[in-house]
Amino acid sequence: MTNLEKFKRYLATQQQIQQDKANELSQNHRQDEAIMAKITGNIYKILIDISGTMEKRSSNNIFANITCFMQNQLRTPWQQSLATATHHGDNVKIAHENIKLSTLAEIEKVFSSIFEGCENA
Repeated sequence: MTNLEKFKRYLATQQQIQQDKANELSQNHRQDEAIMAKITGNIYKILIDISGTMEKRSSNNIFANITCFMQNQLRTPWQQSLATATHHGDNVKIAHENIKLSTLAEIEKVFSSIFEGCENA
C-alpha cells in the first residue's frame, strides 16, 4: 500500500466516523455538536477529494502538492476568516473556524507521519 493510499484510507475512516457522529448527535437533538461533527467530516472529505485529484494527475510530488494545498487553500483562508470573525465578535464563526483549523492540524500530523522521509512521493 502506498503512502497516498494509507493517507486516503485514514481520511475516509475519519470522515465516516464524523458522519456517524453527526447523525447520532442530530438524532439526540444536539444540533450544535452535530454541526461541528459535519464540519470536521467535510474537511476530511475535501482532503479525500484533493488527494484523489493529485493521484489522477500522477503528480511527481504529491507530498509537496498536498502540503501546499493544505497551507494555501485551507489554513491561510481559514486563519483570515477567524481573524475577521474575531474582529466582528462572531462567536459561531469563531467556533467553526477553530474546529476547521484544529482538524487540519490533526490531519497534517498524520499526513507528515505517513509521508515522513518521502517528500518526493
